[in-house]
Amino acid sequence: MENKREHMDRMLSEIFAKLKIINKEVVRPGSLDESAYTDLTYIYEYVMKKNHFSPNEMKEIAEELGRIRAK
Repeated sequence: MENKREHMDRMLSEIFAKLKIINKEVVRPGSLDESAYTDLTYIYEYVMKKNHFSPNEMKEIAEELGRIRAK
């Protein structure tokens, strides 16, 4: 079973892959505090249930990832 840190890193990797995010400096795996787990899970579930994203949605997701990194 994954620990919380491993699960967060996996969710980030899957978000980056699905959105085809090239600049992974937005949030590096391992850079989030475990207190961001709930926020990251919400973003992950949102991204995984959608098939297409507008440029604006992608920008907002990247901004949200940056926001939870800064907490």
